[in-house]
Amino acid sequence: MWIALLIGALLVVGLAVAYPITLVVIIPLIAGFVYLGVWKARKDKARKAQKQEQYEESPTTNEEPTLPAHHSVTETSSPPNAKVSNNPAIIDISALRTPSIATQVTIPNKVEAKPKAIARLPASIGEFDLIYNYQIEVAEAQNYDASHVSAGDIIEFRPEPDNGRDGAAVALFVDEKKIGYMHKDNRQSMYNDFIRQGDLVYGVISIVELESIKLLIGYYEKNMYSSYLESGRSFKTYKLTANKNADMQENISYCSVGERIAATYDYEKDKYIAVSVVEIGYFPKSAEDYLGPKNIRAYIHEIGDNEDANDTLYVKVAIF
Repeated sequence: MWIALLIGALLVVGLAVAYPITLVVIIPLIAGFVYLGVWKARKDKARKAQKQEQYEESPTTNEEPTLPAHHSVTETSSPPNAKVSNNPAIIDISALRTPSIATQVTIPNKVEAKPKAIARLPASIGEFDLIYNYQIEVAEAQNYDASHVSAGDIIEFRPEPDNGRDGAAVALFVDEKKIGYMHKDNRQSMYNDFIRQGDLVYGVISIVELESIKLLIGYYEKNMYSSYLESGRSFKTYKLTANKNADMQENISYCSVGERIAATYDYEKDKYIAVSVVEIGYFPKSAEDYLGPKNIRAYIHEIGDNEDANDTLYVKVAIF
């Protein structure tokens, strides 16, 4: 400390010799800092003494803390068999009087709901391939007893042409018991169109909730892959891309040649993805002229080994 002061003094003397005018500025500053230091030390000492005096004069109290007026307090007395130790340093807290705040808690009625589950639609049924699939909610389910319905139950579709409200209505049954209707929308129109054309519609209960029932509905068309090949119908083949990740490779392993493929547009990646119930890869840009909203006829044409280090599989799709 003394060394620092000595160095500081030497610097002041040096500045004073070199620049005498600096004495006018430096000396008042040094005096001001010294005065502030002494004043602060005295103030801290006085505050400490005041606190010590208040502590020595404050009386001890056994009163319990006061709770805010908006709380109601219920005191619980000490248990009759509370054990009290002879050692004054040990206190049995079960024997103390503890204020408890009485609060009103609303507990909702516990209602047992059936566990949620999601069923799957088969990729093909006989010679019919899955083309479109949706999850829809059963209409008017609240008007029918659905206590027997569980996830995985197969739906029976029954058109009601004599229905006074809607001649295109389609009723839904499970185990010969009506559970509701299809909503009057595009899905209902698709059902009537597919059945009229001799195609297939299949449904399965997917989710059973307290106030609603949902089902997966699949629209199936007859697989024409073999017929197209035998008739010599022209087609173009495209190798799918961006499908070497583990998930798509697993999906491809479940596929087989001849399965119908749907093309869904991926807005995030700005290209079409090939779906055979599950995603199996992306179409190259050169295939986009044959894809789109129209009902394409695309089938898995070839599945093979990429012969790379990871033994990944490739898929080629034929578009007729």
